[in-house]
Amino acid sequence: MASTDFTQLLDNEKNVWVKRAWKHAREHSFIMKFAGSDMNSMIHRINELTPTERGEKAIIRLVPDMIGNGVTGDNLLEGNEEALKAFDTEIFIDQLRHATRNTGRMNDQKTVINFREEARDKLGNWLSRIIDELAFSTMAGIDYDTALDGSAREYPSKVDPLSTLSFGFCLNYTS
Repeated sequence: MASTDFTQLLDNEKNVWVKRAWKHAREHSFIMKFAGSDMNSMIHRINELTPTERGEKAIIRLVPDMIGNGVTGDNLLEGNEEALKAFDTEIFIDQLRHATRNTGRMNDQKTVINFREEARDKLGNWLSRIIDELAFSTMAGIDYDTALDGSAREYPSKVDPLSTLSFGFCLNYTS
């Protein structure tokens, strides 16, 4: 016998819920305060990547600022121009997921805690912490299986999910 359950989340509701969790993570992450889509942002957040054939990495073109001193006064500018340099950076794409599970609607009835709101909040907090930790580890050149204090990460399952993330950084100079 088939049954209908209108309390199940529809796909659109799931998308809204996930977007709210991501928004929460972005707002509570320390490192995201420095991120922006403008090339002058301290951390340049890129939303559209150029994928490769296999889809496992993306290539981003970087053009660093000029470092020359220029010329002063009436000195000749021609012949003293500075060439711009370009670098290709390969970013490896991977995913990191986390979840929590509700025991059921009957337990929801027995408590004043709203499971969906709490789960969204706690997952958002988790994501903001992970974003910050991975960003600082990356900037410091620390492997993901090492905590920021230098100790080895500990996990109840004895399997470190962060150490299995595909991580790669490669600079290719192009003149």
